[in-house]
Amino acid sequence: MTLLALQRDFRDALLGDADDAARCMGETSLSAGLAVYHYAYRSQLVECLRETFEKLHAWLGENAFVEAALAHIADHPPHGWTLGAYGAGFDATLSRLYPDDSEVAELAWLEWSLSTAFSGSDATALIANGRATTDWDRARLSFTPTMQ
Repeated sequence: MTLLALQRDFRDALLGDADDAARCMGETSLSAGLAVYHYAYRSQLVECLRETFEKLHAWLGENAFVEAALAHIADHPPHGWTLGAYGAGFDATLSRLYPDDSEVAELAWLEWSLSTAFSGSDATALIANGRATTDWDRARLSFTPTMQ
């Protein structure tokens, strides 16, 4: 078995249910050590989503939010260098889970947009004393890079 295959099996063990995780690692049941990783990994990702989507959590309630978060975790493992980017696409997961309740996905989109509004690249600021010499007939204003 290659290192890459072992790493993928370990990732799958963390994301799958306990029985699948054990089979993935060639065991009949999760060892104590693997069980800790299995549950802690998912718990930390749920907590990350809970912190990012506080209003959505309040809207859905604990049980429904955790179910939605676990569905997102199963389909979207983290891919960024920081968990700050992990909430991307949660609104799409919610659209799939709540097709007849568009407010759920919309609330997630809104919270995600607000959370990322301050972490994007900088925009060129208007200089206060430069406005007097601006040719306003030809001036172009642009939105900040994080405008959604």
